Amino acid sequence: MADVGAFSSHLCEVALQLRLKHLSAHKAREEAVCESPFDFPGYAADTTFPIAPHRALHDLQTAVGPRARFVTDIGEHMLFALHYLTTREAQGFGIHLGLGSMGSGIGSAVGRALADPSRTVVCICGDGGMQMSGAEILVAVKHKLPVLFAVFNDSRYNMVYHGYRQQFGRTAAWSTPTINFVAWAQGHGVPARRVNRPGEITPALVEQLMRRPGPALLDIRHNANVRIKGAGRVEALQQMSGRGGSE
Repeated sequence: MADVGAFSSHLCEVALQLRLKHLSAHKAREEAVCESPFDFPGYAADTTFPIAPHRALHDLQTAVGPRARFVTDIGEHMLFALHYLTTREAQGFGIHLGLGSMGSGIGSAVGRALADPSRTVVCICGDGGMQMSGAEILVAVKHKLPVLFAVFNDSRYNMVYHGYRQQFGRTAAWSTPTINFVAWAQGHGVPARRVNRPGEITPALVEQLMRRPGPALLDIRHNANVRIKGAGRVEALQQMSGRGGSE
């Protein structure tokens, strides 16, 4: 236990020493990312097809601009979002790591936009979570809320799939129906676009989709076999059980 006030003061001093409260803080952050064992070197210039999750997030954050706020749902995409997104303000990023489950981030994104409709909220979610809680998009439609749903669509529960492979050396078919989320969104009166390749998520595309008041959707068909090694809950379970990593 520690005194919260004393801890906060010390934390502020450390932040100042590391320049974390200055506009140049992103440089220190980029250096830390590049030294991370979870990182894909040159991720911002990755041209592989289909688009890799880390490149999709880089393109997305570049396209929406610095005022956009991000919320990530629970799933494999969450690990990439935690590592590759850069937030420069306290309320710039949200995630439900407590009792949050798949789909919780979708309603959270709508709620954030309802609280402050002057700024775009980007909801990073998977196709599984969207199948569970995607009807929340109707709230955004009704209230004309600026929510951009970035659906990482790989047609399976990817975190579970990779977790089983790593933990047991095998996996069940954790596949889900392949949903055309462009058609799904348009059926709700929401403009949408499918993304397959690097460079397709641009400021011009986001501006076009968000031109009229209300939500929009990106159906991102990414490479489901790309993952961040060492960053998931399976690794934590293996460490606690003394088994170590298998790959």
